[in-house]
Amino acid sequence: MTTAPPVPPAPAVAATARVGPVPVGYIHGDNQPRNWLWSQRLALVDFERSRPAARVQDFVILATTQWADHPDRETAFLRSYGRELSDAERHALRCLTALDAVNCLAWGPDNGDAEVTARGRRTLDRLMREDQP
Repeated sequence: MTTAPPVPPAPAVAATARVGPVPVGYIHGDNQPRNWLWSQRLALVDFERSRPAARVQDFVILATTQWADHPDRETAFLRSYGRELSDAERHALRCLTALDAVNCLAWGPDNGDAEVTARGRRTLDRLMREDQP
């Protein structure tokens, strides 16, 4: 019996092994507009996914939804955040969005969630386009 040679991973996925040091903290875990309450200030709700992790992980859903086609929203968010992301954070965010896309493509169909499945497809399509020369 012969085994097929391993298939090399896509560049975005292969890069996950090379993520540099990024700030770690306590993250919300589901940071998106449906979990924001606005009054005089922003308040977050729905903390069941909160945990210690790379802080940039809290930006994954925003990067794959709100920011994907609206770079002005990313700019405004980061202005309010108080700083731009470092190169290591941008690289980590890209890798984390690839992992999120795979998760969406596994979870969405199993749970009948077409919106999550579509998010996964859109994200992988965008990552593949960005890897083109």
